[in-house]
Amino acid sequence: MAELAEPVVYVRGDRTRVVYNTIDRVNAEYDGFKPQSVAKAEKTDETFDPAAHSVKAVKEYLATADDAETARVLSVEVAGQNRPSLVGSE
Repeated sequence: MAELAEPVVYVRGDRTRVVYNTIDRVNAEYDGFKPQSVAKAEKTDETFDPAAHSVKAVKEYLATADDAETARVLSVEVAGQNRPSLVGSE
C-alpha cells in the first residue's frame, strides 16, 4: 500500500473523506467521491483556523460551509492537529 505525499480530501455531496494512501483513494473513487482541489491560500483574518477551535466548533462551522471551504478546513486540520473525530473515516 503506497502512502500519498500528502493527504487528499475527497468530496461527495455534503460528505468528505480524507485519503492517505492509494487503496483509500481507489475506494473513495469507487464510492463516488471526487478529489477536492484545495488551494493553499494565505491566511487572512477572515480565514477559519480549525486549530483555534474545539471539535464541536469546527463541526458547527463545517455544517454551514460550502464544499471548497470544508475541503480547505479539513486539509488544514490534517496538516495540523489531525484530530480523528474530525478527519476519521466515515
